[in-house]
Amino acid sequence: MVSRIHRKAAALVLAALLSAACDREPSGPAPGGVTDAGRPQAPGEAEDFSVAAQRARFEAHPAAPGAIEGLVLYAGVPPVRTPIHTAAEGGCGLDPNEPALTEAWVVDQGRLANAFVWLENPPAFDEVLPFPELTLRQRGCVYRPHALGLRVGQKLLVTNEDRARHNVRAIPRTNPEFNASQEAGAPALELVFTEPEVAVALVCDLHPWMKAWIGVFDQPYFAVTDGEGRFAWSGLPAGEYRLRVWHEALGKLSGSARVGPDGGARVCLVYPPKD
Repeated sequence: MVSRIHRKAAALVLAALLSAACDREPSGPAPGGVTDAGRPQAPGEAEDFSVAAQRARFEAHPAAPGAIEGLVLYAGVPPVRTPIHTAAEGGCGLDPNEPALTEAWVVDQGRLANAFVWLENPPAFDEVLPFPELTLRQRGCVYRPHALGLRVGQKLLVTNEDRARHNVRAIPRTNPEFNASQEAGAPALELVFTEPEVAVALVCDLHPWMKAWIGVFDQPYFAVTDGEGRFAWSGLPAGEYRLRVWHEALGKLSGSARVGPDGGARVCLVYPPKD
């Protein structure tokens, strides 16, 4: 029997190979999708959601000039999202259009949402001040959105749309701590983070399932992956860039991308399976 250590080593090697493959230039478009073997997908054939096939589909079209367009994937089998039974809590309510589900793992066919991505070596940039204020909503006793990126000094408004009382508590490593009660119908709380940090946890001690993550950056080249695991930046000068990724359940990941003088880059970043 193969040992657990050997299985883990094999999984790490596989993920490294897949991630390296994602950084290569596209081998040619496959407009109708591809199979595991890389051949065009036949009409009526089930779509292939393997990491290799998704990489090929993603790389089928070149990036816009001066852009980095990225995709973050998870090569393992994620835990199933389960319902959060907020209706039992007075004042939380239940929105049938947006049911409350666990949010530590939001993975759709390997595409990883809510991952913070940023450039470790951003180019020079012009500051645009003041930054617009952003809003984090408490609705149905869930923080919405679950992951949010902002700039150092940018104002974050935390609203309470529930009939329940909340308390908003920030758990930072480098920024000042914050803890305030917020009654139903109370004005928005204002938070400002003064130091870069990925990421600050926001919780509610009255509803222990509630958690949001705030990424704080001192430069504009950051993103949170969407429901399809995608992110993008534009207006980059030619050069080699180092990318960093952080996800609450999977931790850190690194990658690189090269923007040419006349073209952009597409990069696929793959997390290995987690034990």
